[in-house]
Amino acid sequence: MKIIELNKRNLNFPKLDDQGTESVIYVNNDILYKIFNSDLNLKIRKDIVEFIDDKKDKLEGLILPEEELAYNNKFVGYTMKKYDLKTIDKFFNNDIEYRKRYNYALKFVDLFNRMNSLGIEYMDFHTDNIFIDKDDNPLMGDVSCIRQREVGSRGKKEQLKLIVSLLCGYDLMNYGNDIVLDEIINTFGNKELVDYYYDPKDNISTEMIEDFGQDNKKTIDIVTKFGPI
Repeated sequence: MKIIELNKRNLNFPKLDDQGTESVIYVNNDILYKIFNSDLNLKIRKDIVEFIDDKKDKLEGLILPEEELAYNNKFVGYTMKKYDLKTIDKFFNNDIEYRKRYNYALKFVDLFNRMNSLGIEYMDFHTDNIFIDKDDNPLMGDVSCIRQREVGSRGKKEQLKLIVSLLCGYDLMNYGNDIVLDEIINTFGNKELVDYYYDPKDNISTEMIEDFGQDNKKTIDIVTKFGPI
């Protein structure tokens, strides 16, 4: 990966409106410059970037670093492409035709399974970091949230929660408990999906979610019974 040596840490580009707590992100046309705070363990971030770079051909669907940024010959961040994105929660919506939401779900199944197979866990898994781009493709945010380790049952359950939210058209990811999710899985799920939900050892298969959640009336009944989302 190409390394850009900066002559100062604070760049003269405008800052991105939506900033995190670990870095400052600058905007230069269609390129983002992410500069980490100096008090962080930058070796860990650099190791993640290099690990991802070795596997980038298999990681379509992640927002990947383009170039490393250095200051005084030390890693301080990286550049990323700026995308036209909408957060995933905008698509947890029954006004969007079911088949379209189902196709989004299939693309996320493929992305999650590739990440799981490579031993890549996305630590900051929430709706502000997961997107659909202008070409209807899934994207997951910034790779600084990635860790190189086996994805456990909790991580796989979060992945499934996103898939089910898309298929049923309701945001189950930000709901306070799993009561509604439990009911929806047990009402709509085939045996393979129910087994996976309670013991997510392997990956989600397309067979598990085929035609899942099409009966919108039943979904509304469940949501109404167990509380609004």
